[in-house]
Amino acid sequence: MLIPILGRAGSGKTTLILKKMEQAARQGSRVLLIVPEQFSFEMEKAVFERLGGELAMQAEVYSFTRLCHHVFLQLGGMAGEYVSDAARQILMSLALGQVKDRLDLYSRQAKNMSFVGTMLRQVEEFKNAGVTPEQLRDFSSATALPQLAQKTAELSDIYEYYQALLSNRFRDEKDCIMKCCSLLEGKGYFRDSVIFIDSFMTFMAGEKKLIQLMLSECKELYLSMPADNLSLSATSGQKEAQETELFGEQPIDDGTFDTAKETLMRFIQQAKQMGQTVQTPILLKESYRFSNAELRFLERWLPSVHQCGYDGENKAVSVLKTQNPYEEIRWLAAQIVRLTREKGIAYRQIAVIARQIDPYLTAIEDLFLKYQIPFFLDRREDVQSIPLFSLLFSALDALKNNFDTQDMLALGKNPLMGLEETKTAMLENYCFLWGIDHKLWLNGEGFENNPRGLTDTFTDRDHEELQEIRQTAEQIVQPLTELKERLDHPTGEGFARALYQFLIDTGAKQRLEEQANKIGLSEEEQRTLSLNRGAWEILMDLLDVFSHVLQEINLPFEQLRELFRMAALASDIGSIPNTLDQVSIGSADRMRPNQPRVTIVIGANQGEFPPQLSENGLFSEAERDRLSESGIQLNPSVMKLSDYEKYYLYSALTSASEQLIVSFHEAKLTGEATPPSSVISALEKMFPNCEISAETLGDEFYIANNRTAFEILCRNIRKDTPFTASLMEYVKTTEYAQRLEKVLSVVRSGGFRIQDREISRLLFGSRMKLSPSRVERYFTCPFSYFCSGGLNLQPRRKVEISPMQSGTVIHFVLEKMVSKHGGKGLSALSHQEIQQEIEQLLKEFLSDRVSRSEALSKRFHYLFERLSITLTRLVHQLAQEFQQSEFEPVRFELPIRQGGEVAPLELCLENQTKVSIEGIVDRVDLMEKDGRKYVRVVDYKSGSKLFKLDDVYYGLNLQMLIYLFSIWKNGKGQLKDCLPAGVLYLPAKDHIITASRETTDEQIEKEHRKKYKMNGLILEDPVCVAGMEREVSGVFIPVKTKSDGSFDARSSLASLEQMGCIQKHIEFVLSEMAQHLQQGKIEAVPSNGLGYEPCKYCDYKSICQHQQQDPEKKLKEIGKEEFFAQLREEQQNADQ
Repeated sequence: MLIPILGRAGSGKTTLILKKMEQAARQGSRVLLIVPEQFSFEMEKAVFERLGGELAMQAEVYSFTRLCHHVFLQLGGMAGEYVSDAARQILMSLALGQVKDRLDLYSRQAKNMSFVGTMLRQVEEFKNAGVTPEQLRDFSSATALPQLAQKTAELSDIYEYYQALLSNRFRDEKDCIMKCCSLLEGKGYFRDSVIFIDSFMTFMAGEKKLIQLMLSECKELYLSMPADNLSLSATSGQKEAQETELFGEQPIDDGTFDTAKETLMRFIQQAKQMGQTVQTPILLKESYRFSNAELRFLERWLPSVHQCGYDGENKAVSVLKTQNPYEEIRWLAAQIVRLTREKGIAYRQIAVIARQIDPYLTAIEDLFLKYQIPFFLDRREDVQSIPLFSLLFSALDALKNNFDTQDMLALGKNPLMGLEETKTAMLENYCFLWGIDHKLWLNGEGFENNPRGLTDTFTDRDHEELQEIRQTAEQIVQPLTELKERLDHPTGEGFARALYQFLIDTGAKQRLEEQANKIGLSEEEQRTLSLNRGAWEILMDLLDVFSHVLQEINLPFEQLRELFRMAALASDIGSIPNTLDQVSIGSADRMRPNQPRVTIVIGANQGEFPPQLSENGLFSEAERDRLSESGIQLNPSVMKLSDYEKYYLYSALTSASEQLIVSFHEAKLTGEATPPSSVISALEKMFPNCEISAETLGDEFYIANNRTAFEILCRNIRKDTPFTASLMEYVKTTEYAQRLEKVLSVVRSGGFRIQDREISRLLFGSRMKLSPSRVERYFTCPFSYFCSGGLNLQPRRKVEISPMQSGTVIHFVLEKMVSKHGGKGLSALSHQEIQQEIEQLLKEFLSDRVSRSEALSKRFHYLFERLSITLTRLVHQLAQEFQQSEFEPVRFELPIRQGGEVAPLELCLENQTKVSIEGIVDRVDLMEKDGRKYVRVVDYKSGSKLFKLDDVYYGLNLQMLIYLFSIWKNGKGQLKDCLPAGVLYLPAKDHIITASRETTDEQIEKEHRKKYKMNGLILEDPVCVAGMEREVSGVFIPVKTKSDGSFDARSSLASLEQMGCIQKHIEFVLSEMAQHLQQGKIEAVPSNGLGYEPCKYCDYKSICQHQQQDPEKKLKEIGKEEFFAQLREEQQNADQ
């Protein structure tokens, strides 16, 4: 007898079934309850609680799969090893290999390993629908559609080969229901039983066949379905007519229950055809689950094509709007804590449901930990995050990608390799610096250069560090090369043995054993140990499959690698075990909450819940319809899946007994806008004004414990409000008091500051030796100076022809050329002689700094050789400039230091701290005329730096002037008693000249000379200026005379008095800088304006986290007159 039970959510279907089960058990009947796999544990508990210990022994709770296994244990019929997911992958790969020559439509896909997974899903769909290869072949012969005929024929061949390979050795759990039905035929297994089937909406082909068998033998079969009648919903046209007629009076079914209704009507029809009695359905109309009118109203009107508004006061249904998914979970965590504290709701009485929970996992794990919320999340661990599997993935990827550095470093960093973090970091830096990749790992040539990069000195420490790097690289390369040899034309068994031996060679197996034997592990270590144990068992099973299934079959390495990865990723490591009181979290299609008082549905956004559905599998919707017409019922169409999604949504929103909260986010974490789902508008129509915006909630809402109180306080620490004041007083009484004091010390200092003067002294010295470049960095941003000059944090620089590296090369070549030939001697050289000598100097530069230039990339060599073009043009420009100049170079790379030819500028602070500025001058030129000596400082600039008095005022361009004034004041010998002739920047980079076809060579050369014109500041002395450029026409220097012989207003000149003022200003800013460093002032206050954007390319911006709205030093343009006026005022203030 078939006894249908109909009822919507909360109507008591399961309660009635438990009651009927108790009655049947008391009458001595054998009682079976069949529920979905994921609900079986909860139902076993419910049966035990209802029937008690003795009666519960008569009741059996199964899923369909567990029932089949129970039958096989009793009757036999499924002897043999069950096929694992890994074995399925391998068998399908073999099947595709065997039939590939017979395929046309799928010939290309069959060569792609990703098609293995696609075919396994398709075969699973066939098996769930009870479709055999023979049925597909018959359909192919009968159909008049050529493409569908070919498709079904080829899929039939693949399916048949796969099934043949599988049945030779394994049994497939996906075949077990059909096998079980065959085994039970005529056995009377269900005779006199009372069977209950609950919590299903539809059934697969095998399940339907098994239910028919039950129905033919059992005493009574109760089948519950989520619906309140057996009438299907109207068509869209009928719905519109009904909506017009009945709007606001009765709900109109929107198809949410259609699938369940169709399933039940089919069984009723089949039962009657079998001659079975079909009892009038038990219709449950009362709502028992919901404790308030709001949720009852929601359940009634939600699955309707239109909604009516609730008349009463709504206290049970809320809609929450948040900024993004992270804020959504943050609100959720705070709300859960409030529910447990203010309403006495236990964690286990709260359910959190999403359509897909994966996008929220990171936020849940982070925020639930902060809010100390216990939770259960039934999910699989990602095997890629487990060291054992990631070790093998990295090794196989490294072999596939020909020793790609990213793969090699990933392998080296794996904890199972046992390498020290500092050593792998040194190796990574070296690889980054020298561009180590592929064959350079193997031949040793890559590991012979200086770990510090392109430098002409190779110290003992450099040699020691290089040796350590070589040893670390060897520890990675050696076991990998041995693995490569073992995997040369491997069999399946050889592949498995090679991977196992690799675990031994690397010491990974031994380290796992040592970890397993440790005692006193922390909770996190125990979890890692548990994951590693599970991973080891899965890996050994996986290698057994490769060894036993493939045995002596030879497959290409790439196919084996892909098979191994796919099989491993399909493995289930397991989830964290359940505890007594915790929040249940899950996806709507899998989760059945255990009588929650409160349900919170998250992610109610368009395309997320319900999701955007599309065609899936190898058949289109039209093709599925044709198959269905022929009796081959595959998975539901997109239209039918839409009904499923409606039911998942309905089930989630009607699961709570007291309160429902539905949340959505306005944008993804990427900033992309995400509109709310249609269910939000439905809820707001039913319950006007139910929406809450998370932005309107105060910070106090998010305070749940001391940790969150401290975090909220830190967010508001600069706000002077009663809330912040009271929160601060509270946090001072907690375990976060010391951390709060550290935060406050930073706040009081107005930014980054070194509080301990002794630390400042140790970092910067009681006798400060500064370089001009560091001075400029300090005035660009004090915090940047602290990172580079104080902490010595240096960014990694690749050995490449960057502007920085090319500048070094240009300095080297120009110094050698000018020092060898002198200024005037350059003009005597021919173009070819200059070019040959430059090429020789470039080779010399490289050989002095690179032990193995072969290790450098082709691009490096190409760009390096191109520098000869730039340098040849530069030398020609220098030759022309020197030919007409009376200045002659006298020093190159001149050191400014104590005890040298030129002592540095030295200042003495009020506390007797001495400050000196040391450095190296690129080139010093001298002119002796009329009994006076003039000295100028020249710098080669491969960048685009221009001399501006604004930069001097703000301390941003002092280097050349410091050098000039050091020589002026402290020069000895030939450099003694010289007048400061000026500072000049020579542009030392190549330029692209835009010209038409008619442009002559002379015009192009003239444009080149303009680009190479020097800029800087020159002493306003006619003799000095004429000594630099005879005609004073502004061709070589930034000075030009007018027709009357006076200097042009745009000329960059300064009198001797003004030079003195500039010197005093420099001494003033240097003293100020030294004092600030001693006081620990290292604020992240960058200089902004006049073309300066230091944060844009700063190496340390990830440390200071400076934001656009944070303090900065505003730079404004200062004219020449204002500049010197400011300097005079500065001097007057100093003299007072």
